[in-house]
Amino acid sequence: MKTNKINFYNELIYSETLDNGLEIIILPNKNIEDTFVTFTARYGGCNFRFKLNNKYMKVPNGIAHFLEHKMFEQKDGMDPFSFYNLNGTYCNAFTNYYNTSYIFAGNKNFDENLIYLLNFVQSPYFTDENVEKEKGIITQELMMYDDMPDNIIFEKTIFNVFNKHPIKYSVGGTVEDIVKITKEDLYNCYKTFYNPKNMFIIITGNVDPSHAIDLIKNNQKYKKFENINIKLEEIDEEDSVSVKSQIIKHNVTIPYVAYAVKIPISEFKIERKKLNLYLSDIINILFDETSLLYENLKNNGLLETPIDIDTIDTDKHKVFILSFKSNEYKKIIEEIDKTLENIQIIKEDLERKKKVNISNILFMFDDISNTNKMILNNMILYNNVFTNIYDIIKDMNIKELEEILTKINLKNKSLLVIEKQD
Repeated sequence: MKTNKINFYNELIYSETLDNGLEIIILPNKNIEDTFVTFTARYGGCNFRFKLNNKYMKVPNGIAHFLEHKMFEQKDGMDPFSFYNLNGTYCNAFTNYYNTSYIFAGNKNFDENLIYLLNFVQSPYFTDENVEKEKGIITQELMMYDDMPDNIIFEKTIFNVFNKHPIKYSVGGTVEDIVKITKEDLYNCYKTFYNPKNMFIIITGNVDPSHAIDLIKNNQKYKKFENINIKLEEIDEEDSVSVKSQIIKHNVTIPYVAYAVKIPISEFKIERKKLNLYLSDIINILFDETSLLYENLKNNGLLETPIDIDTIDTDKHKVFILSFKSNEYKKIIEEIDKTLENIQIIKEDLERKKKVNISNILFMFDDISNTNKMILNNMILYNNVFTNIYDIIKDMNIKELEEILTKINLKNKSLLVIEKQD
């Protein structure tokens, strides 16, 4: 078991990689009663072709999300939701672009809950009958989301931004995708991506690290897994967006707008975590609720609520999506264009954001759920926990930011508007 100190938090984070490749990361917090546990497979809705038994395979989109659903159906008939409910413990799961994570949280029966999590995620039970039954359930879920403007504008924007990268497709897939999924597809994806070498466990909260690691070791040593070597198809994604501008009609009372900027990152010779911090700070300084732009838009009656800022990361691009609702959206778009064409950031702006970033991390470490999710996201995007995050933020400076501004390419934009139906 390894220990590393989180520099400014004055706490130790514990880690170990088992013989089967499973990574364990534990950040104890004895000041609370609860624990929060995630068991994650590095497999999500970003559906690359993959090599299995020396043969590239392409399965239907949405299969990672489908697989998440099916893991909750167990051969013995006891589903995990029922098990954890009887134990007075929260249980859930989620699938995003790059990972699928299974969760339990509570302050009772930790040992039993942890062993059960390991066992149910590592015990797939797919039959032709239960796969067909699930298709109807997921189809209804997709149809519900397909009618929600917030979901439409986000997913359609991602689709319009990317050309070839599979991130352009919905995590849940489409109804047409779902009907194609077979039991064999699920087992192939499970066997490939739910291997311990491609998974990790994060435990935050009131836990004894040595005891938790021993529990996991004893559980894993009796299980057999294939020796896999995952090979994903490489994608040559263009810097340009697929669709520059689009207007669609829907049942909305006020126009919904998404303004996406696709930034190539190959020009930057800076570590990706630090680069992402700089890019996020730049966009937030320009567009968040503390920005001069938002203050002007609000004072002029063009916006009532702040602009939402979402981000998407791939290996070659960083995408920012600015979303808002307004009947005067054309004027707002003009102001966003002007802002991006003439970026003015001073040292005081950066120092203010650095203080906000440090404050946010301190608050995050006091919440075991948010701490767990932060570590999880860092593992997925960077394969690193970043115990030195405080030092990274402190080291940010206006000279580096200005250098980034000289290289940043903000020309690749995609605009999507949802207008009222006639």
